[in-house]
Amino acid sequence: IVKISYGDPDRENELIQELIEMGIQGLILLPTSSEYTSPKILELISKNFPIVVIDRLMANLPICSVQTDSFAAAKELTNYLFAKHHDKIGLITSDSSVSTIDERVNGFLSAHVDANRAVSQKQILSRIDSVVPSSSRKIEDDVALIVAFLQKNPEITALFTTEYNIALLAKSAIEQLGRQVPHDFSVVCFDHPTVNIFDLNAFIFTHIEQDQTAIGKHAIDLLLTKIAHPDTIEKINLGYRLIEGDSVISR
Repeated sequence: IVKISYGDPDRENELIQELIEMGIQGLILLPTSSEYTSPKILELISKNFPIVVIDRLMANLPICSVQTDSFAAAKELTNYLFAKHHDKIGLITSDSSVSTIDERVNGFLSAHVDANRAVSQKQILSRIDSVVPSSSRKIEDDVALIVAFLQKNPEITALFTTEYNIALLAKSAIEQLGRQVPHDFSVVCFDHPTVNIFDLNAFIFTHIEQDQTAIGKHAIDLLLTKIAHPDTIEKINLGYRLIEGDSVISR
């Protein structure tokens, strides 16, 4: 049974209650937030009800989870830009309260530390909101934020964006400035929709590809294990692939 809350925590709570009343034996959950855990989920955890969380760490809760190693992936993606001789990289992310996004930001920062490269708060734009479910922010307003960010940081030659839709906003902002990707700015992101093989002119961002099929399979297997063995607590980190696209060139 599939239910979708579209990022609304109140709706998420209602849907979980509906499923429980239907007599489900287990629950796979993609939570709306990593910081806020609904009372219904906490109640189920206290009763050791079989739950598997996907794409969220939930480190402080005794709960099974399956996710991609976003920290390692972000480090590799940042190091890829370093290898292409981009010394000043801008980071653009949302202010979403999701552990996955936090791990991507931390991986970006860790790559700088390991490479002994300075990174300042000035290089980070973390106020993109239109990509967050149920946001009221206009897309044009976020594009304007990115335009201003680029104008204030003329030394930046590449942008690390934490999700595909932010990469699209960044590309629009760059084009508004009369510039181009990748000739003026290289752009990388996480995730990318499948490209139609018949679209010969499709633009593909260099990106991290998560194995979504493996996430789903592991989630089902782990949930069945949890149902059979209620004391099971396992947190699975899966691999990823760096896919080279059309959005990065060497300086």
